[in-house]
Amino acid sequence: MNLSKSQAHYVKAIYALSAASDGVRICDIAEALRVSRASVSLAMKRLAKQGLVRKDAEHHIFLTKDGKREAVLMLDTFEVIRLFLAGVLGVDEAVAERDACAIEHVI
Repeated sequence: MNLSKSQAHYVKAIYALSAASDGVRICDIAEALRVSRASVSLAMKRLAKQGLVRKDAEHHIFLTKDGKREAVLMLDTFEVIRLFLAGVLGVDEAVAERDACAIEHVI
């Protein structure tokens, strides 16, 4: 699936936040990504249309099966790139993490 950089950040944030709880609130996503709740709400509508998230009756956000698959794929790709940059090329960890994020979005 072809996600924008912003959409990818939302999916990964929901995945990370949902590991510690049963569903994620819009305010939690907004806080984690340092964006407005309105921005999160708009992004959730777009991701829902793409079949990546769903909202329950209490307005908690959940990744769908496709959303989880996308999140895991992005995180795996990021980790492989980060490990290559830091472990093989000897790039500083902070730089490797930042660059791996940028490269992962291009891939």
